[in-house]
Amino acid sequence: MAKKLHSNIADVYASRGTTYSHEGQYEKAIADFSKALQIDSKNLTAYVNRGFTYAQKGRFARAIADFNKALELDPNFAEGYYNRGSAYACEGLYGRAIADFNRALGMKPRDAKAYVNRGIAYGHQGKYTRAIADFNRALEVNPGDAIAFYGRGSAYSNKGQHARAIADFNKALEINPSFAEAYYERGITYGRKGKYTQAIVDFSRALQLNPCDATVYLDRGVAHGCQGQHVKAIADFSKALKINPSNASAYYSRGTVHSHRGKYARAIADFNRALEINPGDPRVYVNRGHAYWQLGFAEKATQDYLAGARLGNDTALDLLKSRGIVW
Repeated sequence: MAKKLHSNIADVYASRGTTYSHEGQYEKAIADFSKALQIDSKNLTAYVNRGFTYAQKGRFARAIADFNKALELDPNFAEGYYNRGSAYACEGLYGRAIADFNRALGMKPRDAKAYVNRGIAYGHQGKYTRAIADFNRALEVNPGDAIAFYGRGSAYSNKGQHARAIADFNKALEINPSFAEAYYERGITYGRKGKYTQAIVDFSRALQLNPCDATVYLDRGVAHGCQGQHVKAIADFSKALKINPSNASAYYSRGTVHSHRGKYARAIADFNRALEINPGDPRVYVNRGHAYWQLGFAEKATQDYLAGARLGNDTALDLLKSRGIVW
């Protein structure tokens, strides 16, 4: 009787924790799940939902530990494998994620979300054909899955099948017109096709939905730069840096535009910042070397070209040869 009472009390804490988690009150939820587990160390619901709550907070290692405990209690718990696989994917452990999604699908072969997430993991591994196959399976089960269309579109785009990619992003946006990532990826695909005006329109739509995304500002800036709209490009790179001051690519890109405008001192300042953040990017050395050369600092330019050459940049090698420097 006492054991049953303890179990019931644990369930009450687990139930309240679940409510807190759904309301976004994650610390209160974790406290309740932990209290439930103090009372009943075999409370499956508490482990699963605490793991899910940890994942919502980005604490994926703790989430995985809880899912491990849940699977020890019930090795045939398909949702546990799915949840752990999702946490592994968020940690960049795509091989482990795929193994868990395989286990989940072995138990629930019509789980659309497991196909979607396995497809995303394959995409991160560069296995785009496998990813597309999984998104196809997800869409057979759930033809209205916007994320599956989005994921398949991204895989098609990475395979260079741009028309198919755009068709899938269009479908995703028909289903969910507020899907910022779909606008962004469609913009990337338009950019790959050299259709920079359409790319800028899509990046702008993505930013209307999520105005704090530094990556979208960066890519819109690149598109503006490709159209020769240097002032707009610089404005976008500066916005990206305001959001993320450690974005080496934004410093590099802004420096490149400054250099195109003949503002070599400003370019060098940006290239310096880019190299402070990422000293292993040969493109930055080459472009800073060009800026130094234009300002008459031949020795500094040569040192930068040499640094680029050491990092395997062919342009740096060609520039050294053109100046009669053997490396």
